[in-house]
Amino acid sequence: LGVPLAFGVPRPAPSFTPAFVAVDRGFLSAEGLEARIIYQRREQDLLTGEVDFIVGRLGHVEFLKGADIRLICGLAREGGSHVLIARPEIASVAQLREVTVAAEENVLELRSILAHYGVDLDRSGIKTPIIEGSHPKQYEALKRGVGDGAMLGAPWWIYAIRDGYKNMGSGSEYGEDLPHLVIYAAAEKIVRQPDQTRGFVTAMV
Repeated sequence: LGVPLAFGVPRPAPSFTPAFVAVDRGFLSAEGLEARIIYQRREQDLLTGEVDFIVGRLGHVEFLKGADIRLICGLAREGGSHVLIARPEIASVAQLREVTVAAEENVLELRSILAHYGVDLDRSGIKTPIIEGSHPKQYEALKRGVGDGAMLGAPWWIYAIRDGYKNMGSGSEYGEDLPHLVIYAAAEKIVRQPDQTRGFVTAMV
């Protein structure tokens, strides 16, 4: 058996397919690692040792807050991963009063989109409530009348446009896009277990 480790993935969503493939196709085992996935882990769990790595996108937020973690690998791609979707009756972003998000990173993307239209999120009064359960729950809430818009990921923004909602732009169209699929580790772990870290990154790539 290989070295046991656990890594965090936000949820079982298509965005994190490489993580599931690395386990199912044996790429981690080939690196001498026997990994298990734990959902809904936070970057702070890296520091407590509850997980060895996190595969996601929000680590940059915790890093900027002072967490002693590092981005060790990231998949970059063209095209926005989250799109500002508005109700059909919304003619411009100036009419938005509430835009639901699935996570803090969506607020950063929303900020870029609004800035393109000359709207400062902090001064606009637009509320950004988080809908637990990610984009499917956001879209359900939007259809029930919650909010004027939502920051949706694929395929949900595609469904929304098909159903008559408006595409107001994506974060990467109007701002710098962050790597989409990112691996984070505690700074100490990288130093203490470089071979394990290297093996995990190799398996994911």
